[in-house]
Amino acid sequence: GVLYLRDDALLSIDNLRDPIKDGQIVTTIKLENGPHTVKIDKDGTVRKPDGSSLSDGEIDALDKDWFYFKKCLEGFQRLNEDPESELIRDADGSIFVAERGDSDFLYVPTKYSVEFDRTASLLAKHDVFLECGLPKIVHSIKKETDVGVKNIQLCTNWLHGPQGRGSTKMVNDCRKIGDGRRFSMYHPFKLHDQGYRKFSDTLHLVNS
Repeated sequence: GVLYLRDDALLSIDNLRDPIKDGQIVTTIKLENGPHTVKIDKDGTVRKPDGSSLSDGEIDALDKDWFYFKKCLEGFQRLNEDPESELIRDADGSIFVAERGDSDFLYVPTKYSVEFDRTASLLAKHDVFLECGLPKIVHSIKKETDVGVKNIQLCTNWLHGPQGRGSTKMVNDCRKIGDGRRFSMYHPFKLHDQGYRKFSDTLHLVNS
């Protein structure tokens, strides 16, 4: 299959074996509409999923809420002007921009490599931002096929600050939730910050 994985993360394989064996897409991305889910018409009009148009003020507000929104939108607007975008348009002619997601892990079975390549190549061509590009890839494959999608839980925490985020404290806090096996991925956890021994010990911990 096609595998994308952050290079500064810990991965627990317990929750991955069955869905990979069953031929599912496995990802940290959650496929659900949210405030940053939009559609772009061929004339460039940006709309909400219900069809109502977004004003410049609303776009500014969404960008303030998530400061990569305009960057994401600009990539899809470049794609919108490409004749090849017909390959990934919805039935109404618009380009669906999936809700941004935690794009830290994605596994796509080889069976769906054609659908993967069709969308991924267009997004790469127009430098679409990763955090909204990977959700679009998953959305497109799911729309074109009967593939199942398994969402795995990501452990991350913005609240610990520079001394806590990406630390063993973050990992241990996540493992206290549930039975310690809820999370399949821990990000970030950087080798150069933790050192080989602590990185190795913590990788063993999350897979024990």
